[in-house]
Amino acid sequence: SSADTGVVVMRRWLPGDLQTDPPQEIRLEADQTEAFTTAIDAVLADLRFEYLEHADNDVWHFVAETALDAKDHVPDFIKNHQKEPIVTICYIPVEFLTVIAETEVLAIRLLPTDDVRIPPSRPRPAFNLEKPVGCVAAVNTRGTNYGRMAERAKAEASHTLRVLRVGLREHPGINNRQLRFRLGTGYAFDDKLVGWRQRDDIAYDLTLSSDLSLALGRPMAALPSQARNDIERKALLALRWLDKAFLTGDELGALLYRFFALEALLGDKSEGLKAHGLAFREMMLSHLTTGGFRHPSVTWSLYDKIRSGAVHDEEVSELDWQVTSGIEGSVRNVLNQYLDLARRQKLTRRGKLLKLLDEHPDRGALITWLRQNAGPEWSKYLDRLEWPENGC
Repeated sequence: SSADTGVVVMRRWLPGDLQTDPPQEIRLEADQTEAFTTAIDAVLADLRFEYLEHADNDVWHFVAETALDAKDHVPDFIKNHQKEPIVTICYIPVEFLTVIAETEVLAIRLLPTDDVRIPPSRPRPAFNLEKPVGCVAAVNTRGTNYGRMAERAKAEASHTLRVLRVGLREHPGINNRQLRFRLGTGYAFDDKLVGWRQRDDIAYDLTLSSDLSLALGRPMAALPSQARNDIERKALLALRWLDKAFLTGDELGALLYRFFALEALLGDKSEGLKAHGLAFREMMLSHLTTGGFRHPSVTWSLYDKIRSGAVHDEEVSELDWQVTSGIEGSVRNVLNQYLDLARRQKLTRRGKLLKLLDEHPDRGALITWLRQNAGPEWSKYLDRLEWPENGC
């Protein structure tokens, strides 16, 4: 259990079968809590234990046993919880891709929809073989949880289709629209084990109200469909990127599209420290149009860690919907503030707007605020702003 001198970040009662009179709880400090969550991830990553639906409770029981009795409880945990992984085939429908005969592609097989090995689809709509399904991917899988096995099979099949899609473009007779084949939503392991998962880009019906003042009451609504100047041209480009973000079901892709929109409005090709420059300009733009700003480190951090990481093949952490929705709102605000400032200052060229943001007399006050309220990761950029002759 946690020492009294540490900061407790997690408290949890002993499991019922181990509880004492009076009841006891276990307190974990930050490093112990991290070890607990790491242990859960390690258990679920092991095929022998991935079937555990409440792995956190099982690992917590192990933690409690260890806290009450310091002996090695790992062998007992393995003995009591492990299952021998099964080896089977996961069948996944593929839409808009047809094969005449069984075709082996990398690690999977593509089967015609009438292949006798494929589990029957009727009367189960979750595993549908009707058009536009043209074939079925047969993927060898191993594990103890059919849902997780299906996810791994889909990941393998998606990779194969990705390679096939790019490779097929080498054929001069195949065009891009013929390469939009994709996995269906359902899967099956046999005639009894069937499941499905809705698409990430699923759409829901929306009925418009008669009052559109909130939707059409900001500067963006005044944009014409055809740009009349450079300011509007960049604004329309940003609008298209924001629109793509709504239409994709890929959260990482949507975040990248929003950053593309931000770059279209405030980016500078010649800038070395691009994340800082975008964040600072966003800060100045909000300051000039609203009198306030959100902390620029939010934009800087996401751009530096997520956008740059995705582009440069680095590990990208799982996206939190609250963070991504915040970025969505901030980029929408930037678009409207960009148009608002351009209208106020009667600017028609983006370069002049950026010059205004970069050289505004309030720049010194914002730099001072950042030195006091932002971390050391801003120092190099701020030094360059204040002393450009040093070449920092």
